[in-house]
Amino acid sequence: MLRARITGFKPDSFKDVVAVLLEKADLHTKELARKMATPPLPAEGDDRRRSVLAAVELLAHDPQEWKTLWPIFQKDCPFGVEVLEFTAYEHEYTSFAMGISASEVADLCIWLASMGLEKEQPDPQNHGLVTPSVALARWWNILVNSLTNRGTVDACVALEGLIAALPQYQEGLRGSLTRAQELMRRLSWEAPSLRDVLDLGKYDRAPRLVISVHGIRTRGAWQKEVNSDLQKAGFRHELLDYDHFWAFQLLIPGMRARKVEWFRREYEKCVAGLKTRPSIIAHSFGTYLEHTSLRVHCSNIRTSPLIA
Repeated sequence: MLRARITGFKPDSFKDVVAVLLEKADLHTKELARKMATPPLPAEGDDRRRSVLAAVELLAHDPQEWKTLWPIFQKDCPFGVEVLEFTAYEHEYTSFAMGISASEVADLCIWLASMGLEKEQPDPQNHGLVTPSVALARWWNILVNSLTNRGTVDACVALEGLIAALPQYQEGLRGSLTRAQELMRRLSWEAPSLRDVLDLGKYDRAPRLVISVHGIRTRGAWQKEVNSDLQKAGFRHELLDYDHFWAFQLLIPGMRARKVEWFRREYEKCVAGLKTRPSIIAHSFGTYLEHTSLRVHCSNIRTSPLIA
């Protein structure tokens, strides 16, 4: 009986009946609503109002209907605006937009802004009452906030698209993007496993490595002097000794290269299996060996703080 009479109801009654039937997943009513929201659309009167309300209820009961209606809205902007104004007026925080993708929400925001509908323009004659146009402008901000609160990679990408498309709102949108990125990091964080925690504890208990390298014309007496203090402080100290190296030898590239290669081999022995970065105390030619060896030969090895 309802199916037979539905199109003859006044718009408000039509809306109520369509809402009930769609709630009951009535396929006949869904097809009827789709047909009524498809061009050619009535230009005015109750038929026009019923077409708008049919689209509103379609979206309210199945957000995926947005894929069907969005192209229609783009071709017939006045119709799309009427549907969205009613949606914003009645479903401000529970609209279909919560069920569509982040990129689709961003496209909708850009489309509304292109027509200046994101700006609230109250009518003084309404004495502060919320009109559909005012509700739509407020809904625009709700849509942006909904992207911020999703905390997903897609939402962050969508906000970046809004920033690029709407530079006039860049400052506020960048703040929204920052909050979305922070939420995304919190939501994507995974608690470490028990094994991870135990491994971290093991690494923390391991003594930190300090490597020392002396300079030319010396065997590094200072290395022996600091050794005791480093060990008392809980460090593992490796004293590297490349023997005497005279000043004239610095002028011979081959002799320098052999010492650089020596340091590389010794360094790799010291850091084998190490989970933390070592510190290096180097003097004079020892600083040259450390820097040259790690730069030329060990670019894949974690470099360390250097005290020269």
